[in-house]
Amino acid sequence: HERLGNPGAAYAVYAHGVHTAPKSPHRSVMLFGAMRCALAIGLPDVSQRLGEQFRKEFPTNEYAKDVNTLMLESLFFSKQYEAALALATEVRGPMDEKDPLRDLPDFVVGASLFNLGRVEEAQKELASHSARFPESRFKEHVRYFEASALQRQKEWKSSGEKLDAFIKDYPNSDYIGYALLDRATCYFQLGDFQKCLDTTGDLMKRLPDYPDLDRALAMRGDAHMMLSNNAEAETAYLKALELSTAAGEAHAMVRSRVLVQLIRAASALEKPKEVIGYYDAYMKDHVGGYYDAEVVVGSINALKEAGRGKEALEA
Repeated sequence: HERLGNPGAAYAVYAHGVHTAPKSPHRSVMLFGAMRCALAIGLPDVSQRLGEQFRKEFPTNEYAKDVNTLMLESLFFSKQYEAALALATEVRGPMDEKDPLRDLPDFVVGASLFNLGRVEEAQKELASHSARFPESRFKEHVRYFEASALQRQKEWKSSGEKLDAFIKDYPNSDYIGYALLDRATCYFQLGDFQKCLDTTGDLMKRLPDYPDLDRALAMRGDAHMMLSNNAEAETAYLKALELSTAAGEAHAMVRSRVLVQLIRAASALEKPKEVIGYYDAYMKDHVGGYYDAEVVVGSINALKEAGRGKEALEA
């Protein structure tokens, strides 16, 4: 059935054998086949349970390495990072650091740490992996995660250099949007605001439907503000506001910060009515948040002119 391209039928046969012939001399083959086919037909949880059973019963079997590989890849790429990290750490434990078979578990350790937010540990693991396995089939993932881990540690220059190389080498990567946003962040933090604008512009052109485009537009507005391009900043912030509002609760933090920045831009452009509008929008949906004090301070003059000064003082 497998050779004929019917993994569903193959899974049914293997699973039947696993459950009805627990003492069979072919049990390892049936467990491995059931695990493999369960993964192929979209049953990752079933596949993991079968893999765990295989590892328990046949830790030294000829298929053990294949089972570990399937389990690690399944756990990591289904975003079960804690479980993937635990299994990868166990699998690589007895291996020599230079063993080629460490490519996968070392990648999973570093990449899982990255996705769990443990970026300092991740960066060290990923740098070691990159040095030892430069031709790994995971090198695209490793190179982006390592560069981004440096960015998250505020290593703006070294991160930027690695991001430049990644963007050049992998222009069609699934990570290209994240890489461009990270690169723009590095430029901004290094004070190169024009290059930040260029990079966010490139991102907007390449990926007009990028899910975090509101963040890129907010940063674009910030760069314009730093260059005293207040009208351009307002335009960028307004588009960021539109996108973050459409994205809903998941982007509420972006929306609240954009409203703060719109108050600043409108104040610089001497638009008190707009300042009050942004103030009201913030107070309606985000009061009690991180930016309350900045919103009140930034809006108080416009509110006083509108006869609402007492309201601001009591906010």
